Amino acid sequence: MFRLPPFFRDLGKRLIKSPKLYFYDTGLLCHLLGVLDADFVKKSDLKGGLFEDLVVADAFKSFYHQGIRPYFYFYRNQQKKEVDLLYEHALEIKLWEIKATDRFKPRLLDQLEKVAGFWGRPAVTNLVYSGDEEHQLRKSTLINWRSLEWHQR
Repeated sequence: MFRLPPFFRDLGKRLIKSPKLYFYDTGLLCHLLGVLDADFVKKSDLKGGLFEDLVVADAFKSFYHQGIRPYFYFYRNQQKKEVDLLYEHALEIKLWEIKATDRFKPRLLDQLEKVAGFWGRPAVTNLVYSGDEEHQLRKSTLINWRSLEWHQR
């Protein structure tokens, strides 16, 4: 297991004070939750959380295997605008919104692109989902989770 801390600049203004907890092994997570098969996941409320865990864990593992210590966060402000995964470095902010859906709807980008506007420097925005479309739309990139290449995103 690992923790994903909240991103904040001003300690007094952060909304969430505790980190999110993720599992490196989603198979173990499913076992602990009593998930018996894929059909159960498709019909349950656990689908979104399990998918998010899978993608965030993949990001951490990919960075570690490249010899990079990943400084990942999640973001949520007082207006409840949030992004699932954030990576900040000197040149830009990279944001990933993670959705367990196979159908893209443009409204899925609204919150992501709104949060991207909070910084005074460039932000790269990505929507990771289980659909087949992959392309640039508005200011964001749609990415099928199976084709994620973390070193290039």
